[in-house]
Amino acid sequence: MNIIKKIDHYLTEDSYTNKIEGVPKNAFDYFKMYQKDFDVKDLAFKKLNVSKVSINSPFLDDKQLSKIASKFDVDHAKQAMELKRLIPILDKKWNEIQMKAHVETYGEKPTFGSYKVSGIGDSNYSEEDKKQLRTLAHMKAVFVNALRGHELVS
Repeated sequence: MNIIKKIDHYLTEDSYTNKIEGVPKNAFDYFKMYQKDFDVKDLAFKKLNVSKVSINSPFLDDKQLSKIASKFDVDHAKQAMELKRLIPILDKKWNEIQMKAHVETYGEKPTFGSYKVSGIGDSNYSEEDKKQLRTLAHMKAVFVNALRGHELVS
């Protein structure tokens, strides 16, 4: 299965409309709008013509990000401000869900060493918690790239 199909496999339409309590609906709207353009795996696949790549590798440079952002017909400064507002909300919600999942799974709060699986924290968490953690982590990665791109062209 190539990387594009892997992304589509776990980021279904449900990922864009999934209601995660405490996350504004417009965050899912922005995710749907930006995911195809600012997703690191998707871009790396297209740029390097590889079938497997880490979510954080390769990092996009400023030239790539500004070129992508300039394709959007928006007020770039306004978009950057909105993404700056949303990113901490995603972080806070990820931390809340991960804390709850860890306590439910192990009966104690997580420690630094508890983080074992990128994006979700631990593979023993419930499927619903893993789904929400994965979605939030992916949203944040896409938003960070979009934010930098909009900042560069504003």
